[in-house]
Amino acid sequence: MKSSHPTPQAANVVVQRLDVINLIFHSFFITDYQSLMNNTRIFCDLNIALSEKPSETLINQAEHALSKYKELGDQNLSGLRSAIASAKSQMDSLNSSVRSTLNSLKDELDQMDNNNVAIENRRYQTQVAELEDKLAQAQKVHDNQAIADMKESLRLAQEIHDKKMSTIKAEQDAAKSEKTTAATTTTTDSSSSSSSTSSSDSNKKITVSLQSQAGAAEVTVNGESDLNN
Repeated sequence: MKSSHPTPQAANVVVQRLDVINLIFHSFFITDYQSLMNNTRIFCDLNIALSEKPSETLINQAEHALSKYKELGDQNLSGLRSAIASAKSQMDSLNSSVRSTLNSLKDELDQMDNNNVAIENRRYQTQVAELEDKLAQAQKVHDNQAIADMKESLRLAQEIHDKKMSTIKAEQDAAKSEKTTAATTTTTDSSSSSSSTSSSDSNKKITVSLQSQAGAAEVTVNGESDLNN
């Protein structure tokens, strides 16, 4: 009857195989742990940078990191996603404030130049941008009522803009017409004044005293032309 106990050679083979398995497992564990630590450090650095100095470049880097390490799961990536959303919100707020300041200065300059067309166009463009942004938000959440309301708002905004532009054009045409009428009146008054002066000069009578040995006499003529004759 053969013994069931392993031979020393077989036992050594088993031990060697276990050592190899343990080495492989340990190697993978260390590698995964180091990778996890590196990724955690990357996410932490991006979170800090996005909160302190948000920029388009950092946002792009963070979104690339989300795509690259998506296998880590939503729970591990939620912090970075929140940081990206917050950074985008800050950037949008800054851009909106800058645009508002710029448009305000342009409006002030156009008011000084009486350029109401440019002011109205700029107002309309800003309004449309805001309405289209809200429409996009409504479409994103599939809110059919909000989508319909935003489309109607865009239509009304267009109608109001067209009426304002018509009013501005009518005012400009009226101002041009008034200016032309005033210039024509001034020219007519000037011509009438000149004609009146000439007529007055031509109708002016002149009395000339003449003296001779025979005596003195006075002669009255109608104007300088008769006197020259």
